[in-house]
Amino acid sequence: MDGGKRGGACHLRTFFFCYDRAMKVRLCERGFRYITVALHPRTHRIFWMFENNPELTAALHDLTREGGDRH
Repeated sequence: MDGGKRGGACHLRTFFFCYDRAMKVRLCERGFRYITVALHPRTHRIFWMFENNPELTAALHDLTREGGDRH
């Protein structure tokens, strides 16, 4: 048994946690919708959680090439 640790790690790759408001806006402008918005329990920083998929990964790479990526 892995004590649930392996399953937890998989969940982290399933989601993209965006801590940058400008990045969130740019992703939403490209048609992506976040699943939820929340506060990190320790840092109290706001984040938006997106489903991590090939389309989101490609968009993040495009936005990084465009500049201003601070997530």
